Amino acid sequence: SITLIYGNGALVSPTAIEVQASGGTSARVEAHSIIIATGARPRGIAQLPPIDEQFFISSEGALTLADLPRRILIVGSGAVGCEMACFFASMGVETHLAEALPRIAPLCDADISRHLERALRKMNIAVYTSAQILHSEQSGGVCRTRLVFGKKEETITTDLVLLAAGIQANIENIGLQTLGIQTERGKIRVDGNCRTSVGSVYAVGDVIATPALAHVAAAEARRCVEYIAGLAPPDICYDAVPACIYGSPEVAWAGLTEQEARERGISVKTGKAFFAASGKAAADGAREGFVKLVCNAQDMSIIGAHCIGAHAAEILGELTMIVALRLTAGQAARIIHAHPTMHEAIGEAARQMAE
Repeated sequence: SITLIYGNGALVSPTAIEVQASGGTSARVEAHSIIIATGARPRGIAQLPPIDEQFFISSEGALTLADLPRRILIVGSGAVGCEMACFFASMGVETHLAEALPRIAPLCDADISRHLERALRKMNIAVYTSAQILHSEQSGGVCRTRLVFGKKEETITTDLVLLAAGIQANIENIGLQTLGIQTERGKIRVDGNCRTSVGSVYAVGDVIATPALAHVAAAEARRCVEYIAGLAPPDICYDAVPACIYGSPEVAWAGLTEQEARERGISVKTGKAFFAASGKAAADGAREGFVKLVCNAQDMSIIGAHCIGAHAAEILGELTMIVALRLTAGQAARIIHAHPTMHEAIGEAARQMAE
């Protein structure tokens, strides 16, 4: 059975938490094992005022707006930033997207990132890369934000500023210091079984230094519970974590980018198949995008798989499996794909490397 207790909890011993309820009452809960899964919140930016959900908003605040703004500046071009930019632009909002790094969607493969930026610009989204925020303030019902990008400096006037520049783990005031649980760079340190420096306390999800994705947190939680129950669950394959950007077009990937592979000293081969050559894509009116596979040139195992285009998040299922199973380019090329489909581009990309 599951007992649900509402309130603010904090660790008071290796096997107990104290819960403060809204009515002022408190309760002590004892347990053999404790899992911390307190998640994260949007991270603030020093040059911007704090999130107030009125003028400087979070992604959650963006989804609960009573009215659409006429103009919006989105700071940060990760998944949340790109998704929000596509949404607001599609609703007719004048949309500005600022990214501190040299390219948007910086966790994506560079080829994907460049294609995505072109697509966003076609949606009339103003994209600023290598952008540094000098100052932002609200007055007279609007926000004025000074940006430096390249050799230009510009003041952008918008109704709202959406902060989408990452997250901050919720690890304050939950008793970590009381127990001496170790942290590092704002995250809880854990071993391969998600166990903290205190043996009876575990942590999963956004509070630990693994990909901050809901499906990763769920996988960690399942594995953690199985381990606590005395089972021997297999390790999570973090080298094949699927990730998506639900924008227009969609972006999806698993495994290493070409750049990451080269930085690890891996000699790579790549294969790319464009949806422009797909009959299904033509029939759907969705010919934009491509599938890109990255393989280790020494053993021809596929170590990264990337896609941009319609239904990319659905195609990702096969891409993730290919990476997780470390199929070779030849093995992936021999998989029979139905024709016409979008995912037959995977076979085409694999054949480029196998031939």
